[in-house]
Amino acid sequence: MIAKNKQEEVLDVLASFKSIQSADSTVLDWFNLDPYLQVLLLAWPKVACEIKGGTGAPPSKEHEQWAWLWKNYVYDAEEWLRLAGITNLKYGLRLIERVIRLRLIFPDGTHPSWLARFIRMRSLAATQRLVPKQQKKEEPKKKGKDGDLEDDEEEEDAEE
Repeated sequence: MIAKNKQEEVLDVLASFKSIQSADSTVLDWFNLDPYLQVLLLAWPKVACEIKGGTGAPPSKEHEQWAWLWKNYVYDAEEWLRLAGITNLKYGLRLIERVIRLRLIFPDGTHPSWLARFIRMRSLAATQRLVPKQQKKEEPKKKGKDGDLEDDEEEEDAEE
């Protein structure tokens, strides 16, 4: 069990990174073109992540803080790749390194909010393409003089 103050320290640094996130159109283009990146990012929230602590105080420089933050978390990279369906371990590990370096994920199992919104929009668009479009609603049938539906009379005539 890690000390409460160490956990708070790690969570404070994580919160500071979450507050300064910004979208990158190059990353969005990469996401659109690379199906391995897509499945890797989609699998990230399913990966168990926990604070391990014990790596000293956070450094003062931002890029060093990012590395320090990741050193304070534990996750199973091979399990992540398995969840994503990526079988080439060497390629998958390089992709993970790149995703971390570009700050496309946070070590607590989340994505930056701009990326999470983008992924939700893409998922919604894909779902809408898969669901068949509703056919035009039929106009309500009119009742004839005798109270029966007019279309029913026409169907009976057609059967005879």
